[in-house]
Amino acid sequence: MSESKKPKVLVVSIACEPKGGSEGKVGWEAILAISKFAEVHVLMSALWRKGWEEAESEGLVPEGVSAGFVGTDADWHPNRLIARGQSWLRYLEFLKLAKPYIKDYLEHHQVDVLHQVTFATGRVPTELWVFGKPVVWGPIGGAGEVPK
Repeated sequence: MSESKKPKVLVVSIACEPKGGSEGKVGWEAILAISKFAEVHVLMSALWRKGWEEAESEGLVPEGVSAGFVGTDADWHPNRLIARGQSWLRYLEFLKLAKPYIKDYLEHHQVDVLHQVTFATGRVPTELWVFGKPVVWGPIGGAGEVPK
């Protein structure tokens, strides 16, 4: 498939960590898979910017893949119970900040499909449908368990 004929996909993945595990690994593996047939712009939490930039400098980010960041890059609270609650607040804030970012991105770039991935989408539904583009939802994953 020639580069100009590849579809363009805007991926929303709060976690996308080229060298990480759990949810970040799910986001990263989704990006790698999608980039085999499409140009990809991924929107993720600013928490992952450093790891993303390191991966770019090491040549790990495939050609045709770019990234944008919203939200905080603050580390998690050391108490895991508090950090769990913090993660939900951050996810809701991420979704709130993602909407104006996506709106602006769509005004300046041709996008064929919107695609939301990562675990939190299993608990909080995507609102990407409001942008009038086809939407793909999933995969979801991470260290947590999802009941059948």
